[in-house]
Amino acid sequence: MKQTFFLQIPLGLEQLAVQEIQLKWSSLFPTRVCPEVFLETGGFTFECLPEEGFILNHWLKIPNRILLRVASFKCRDFPKLFKKLSSIDWKPYYGEQEFKIHVSSSESRLFDERKIKSALIDGLKRFVQKSPVKKKSMEKVSEFKDWNLYLRFEEDWCQVSIDTSGERLGLRGYRKFIGKAPLRENLASALFYCLINEAQKNRDYHIIDPLCGSGTFISEAATFYRPNKHRQFAYQYFPSHNNELKVHDTLFDSKFQYTGLDKDAKQLEQFEKNLEALYEEIELSSEEKIEILEDDLYSEEIKIKNDNETLLITNLPYNVRIKNATGNKKLISQMAKKYSPVLMGVIIPQTKTPPLVEGYEVIKNLDFINGGIKVSFVIYKSQKIIEG
Repeated sequence: MKQTFFLQIPLGLEQLAVQEIQLKWSSLFPTRVCPEVFLETGGFTFECLPEEGFILNHWLKIPNRILLRVASFKCRDFPKLFKKLSSIDWKPYYGEQEFKIHVSSSESRLFDERKIKSALIDGLKRFVQKSPVKKKSMEKVSEFKDWNLYLRFEEDWCQVSIDTSGERLGLRGYRKFIGKAPLRENLASALFYCLINEAQKNRDYHIIDPLCGSGTFISEAATFYRPNKHRQFAYQYFPSHNNELKVHDTLFDSKFQYTGLDKDAKQLEQFEKNLEALYEEIELSSEEKIEILEDDLYSEEIKIKNDNETLLITNLPYNVRIKNATGNKKLISQMAKKYSPVLMGVIIPQTKTPPLVEGYEVIKNLDFINGGIKVSFVIYKSQKIIEG
């Protein structure tokens, strides 16, 4: 039977996340039509079979979490809330584990978080009194620690959701070391996907990051079409989940090359260690490779061997954690001059008027928030490609 799932998405990236699920669904479930999605602020809902929703945890790179809606009901007072919560069939998900309870309320009579949490806890206790939990279920859920329940009140409606992910999906498990100004993995994936959407299809590109730090952009680009096998997910410890779902090695074959460059040798050492963890779970094809090079953007030597057209993606300093004495225009112009990419995607402090770069045209300017800082992801396209 189909159930409703809600995908939590970083603000501003909802449309990209919808495109990602539509892209990957046809390869994951070739005989099933991709479900219709309903956009909301900070995410979207859709209906599918439970096992379909669960396995998306392994493949989708942009969402923060995948929530399973277990109930939705009208409620105006706490006695009714308790009654409704205690009547939910919790058996498929509950083995008396302790949940972290998340409450949100908008224009609802029920807004006291303490009382709402108390009603949920009492409702779970009442359910167990009526339907005692089996020892096997208790043992299974005890093997996992990151349990989350979400109660959302909007006007007179309450939605109850259980997290199928556990830790947020952006925590892939391979990144053991982070740089000075880290970018969350799911943001890096979203921006790589945004960039590749602007590129010509069926080409073998060379993806480079000239300010790569600990390598998040390059790692996420190399694994965008591969599953996350580095970690466990909450759904795997549901009492009702008995069969391990089959996870393939990749969705699409590509011959992309990847190069991370940086002048900071210590940052590159961290990238090397992150790659070691990454290689424990994935195997790149013989045509693909990830290269790490120590290089100063302003040196005249060009160290990369460029057999394919170049796509450049990077996170420039914002003058917050890392100072940017050079200025964005000069940095971007130097990257364009040195590497001649067909497309450049750069993160800069939020602006409606991105720096102009000779020989390039701004084709996209996506606003989002990174670490509490308002930023823009600006995509530049070579005028040679536009004119050609």
